[in-house]
Amino acid sequence: AKEKYDKSIEQYEKACDIGGFLGGFQETETEEDIQEQIEDAKKRQKDIQFKIQLEEGKSHSKKAESLAKNGKLEEAIEEYDMAVQTYEQASEIKTSPEVDQEEDIEKHINQAKDRREDVQLSFLGQRTADVDIPELSDSGNIDSDIESLITELEDILSYAENYNISREDDLYIIREDAVSKLVQARIIDASRGISDGIKEFQSENYGKARDKFSDIEDNLRRLSDDAEELDATEFIDQIERIASICEDNANVARRASLGLDSDASLDSD
Repeated sequence: AKEKYDKSIEQYEKACDIGGFLGGFQETETEEDIQEQIEDAKKRQKDIQFKIQLEEGKSHSKKAESLAKNGKLEEAIEEYDMAVQTYEQASEIKTSPEVDQEEDIEKHINQAKDRREDVQLSFLGQRTADVDIPELSDSGNIDSDIESLITELEDILSYAENYNISREDDLYIIREDAVSKLVQARIIDASRGISDGIKEFQSENYGKARDKFSDIEDNLRRLSDDAEELDATEFIDQIERIASICEDNANVARRASLGLDSDASLDSD
């Protein structure tokens, strides 16, 4: 019995040591008293773990707020992610009623999620606004890297889709702008070879001109289908008009390659 009693003492001291409550321990006369104190120490240990997690979450939230104010939105989102994760871990720790009343962990979780959404929407809006689409009339002489613009816009739309942002009305406005710019960029990307096709035709490389116009037409027809799927139907008439021009030019070049109508002119618009 004494061996069992001594083991209980050892367990209690270990629990108290972990929880930081070792001071003032006095041996009790019964095993029941020891077990009760062990359980009490374990509860206090959980309270401490909870408060550590809570303070860590608050630290992440504070850092996120500072980053957001300084325009470092992507980094702020990462910190809010950490804050939410840390708060949710804290919420899984079973604490004493006194601690539960003192700290509303669900309130902290919801506040961090709300602020994260604010920053996410600002981040997406800013990225979308920063994409500058050149005029279609300049598609034959574009200095900007149109492929990188397309990639950026596709990344924005992927981000908007994969993050469960609850403010759907705000997200819709940003998505609408991003989709509009994406379709415009893809129109330019598909159309910018038209001037190259005309140059090939003027150099009497009729077969190359034909192939060039046919490829552009195929790309535009596919884009027309994509525009409908993206709910960007306002661009379909423009896409189809340019595709028809390419189809007509391909036919002119085809006839010229066969020795027919080599003096025919092409439509550049």
